[in-house]
Amino acid sequence: MTSIDVPTFSFFDPAFRRDPHPVLARLRALDPVHKTPFGWIVTRHADVARLNRDPRCGRDTRTLRGGGLASRVAGFAGLAETLATWMFHLDGADHARIRKLVAHAFTPRAIAEMEPAVTAVAARLLDALPDGDLDLMAGFAVPLPVTVICALLDVPTADYPQIARWSHDLAEQVELTASPAQLAAADAAYHAFKAYLAEFVAGRRRQPGAGLVDRMIAAEATTDALTTDELLANIILLLVAGHETTTNLIGNGVWALLGHPDQLALLRARPALAASAVEECLRFESPANTNGRCPREDVEVGGHTIRAGQLIVCMLGAANRDPEVFADPDRLDITRDPNPHQAFGGGPHHCIGAALARLEGRVALRGLLERFAALELDPARVRWRDRINLRGLSELGVRARR
Repeated sequence: MTSIDVPTFSFFDPAFRRDPHPVLARLRALDPVHKTPFGWIVTRHADVARLNRDPRCGRDTRTLRGGGLASRVAGFAGLAETLATWMFHLDGADHARIRKLVAHAFTPRAIAEMEPAVTAVAARLLDALPDGDLDLMAGFAVPLPVTVICALLDVPTADYPQIARWSHDLAEQVELTASPAQLAAADAAYHAFKAYLAEFVAGRRRQPGAGLVDRMIAAEATTDALTTDELLANIILLLVAGHETTTNLIGNGVWALLGHPDQLALLRARPALAASAVEECLRFESPANTNGRCPREDVEVGGHTIRAGQLIVCMLGAANRDPEVFADPDRLDITRDPNPHQAFGGGPHHCIGAALARLEGRVALRGLLERFAALELDPARVRWRDRINLRGLSELGVRARR
């Protein structure tokens, strides 16, 4: 048997971690609802799309009888607190209550109003990039989203690098294969992040503004909408989620385009395709590959009965390359239409920042192609993070010429 035979499938397989798509394609074809020690792995688009919206399946891993994040973070007080406070992990009324308080910042009108500011941030970062050899992750894909989300929350500019470090450590908690050491680092980052934000929020209480954080503070102070722990925890969530996946979108998208010169040339010739290109980049190399679902009652999926309390892992990246839905799915096609990818999940937990991520992706692609007349991939300086879920690059070496 080879490493991609279904019976030997493992998230720890080095070949899978380097490039999951051949393994996921085999699973999708031969065993699309696959039982593993982590839970049920679901890879077909139809099943993933249905489960993302199935009201019987939530996100609260504390409801699971075994497996899932709750079982892995029991010894870490900070991470356990996130399960009880982050709207990302909550269901029903608790999820809706917290989501409602921040949703106004991500409406189509609010996102449209942010475009000039996002464009200005991108232009400033691009101005600082030299011609020649450079790392687009360090110089552009990482700082653009963190700068945007910190500005939305009015966090001091000088603190952006530290926030990025805390966010990186915290993001490891959603990795199915996170080690105890990684979970410990994530827990330490949460406590440090929370202490920092407690001081930040105290300052905003003394001198209120009119931003998103101030709206959340007002809800905590004048209603029962938020507790202090929920307030601080969900500011952290917005800062982490607001840039980790968008960094992956930009980095993965540029990598995909550089690997498909015909599509890069097409986008240069037709800049109006930027929105379509972003959707295709989201599909082709999804910035988040897994979406855990926690069934509250038994559900039937692909001829299998998944019992209440058993973890379901929806493989978004696999669904996004399902040949039953996408013609020639392993080829990048920035004109693809329709493009019903699952990169942002679905149902009540559909990514609240999807419109902002799309905006940043469009601005990033347009800005890079306008600024550089030539971009060439340096394969020797392309490095992927050792992750299953938040699949993205730690380095993206290119040769650039204005």
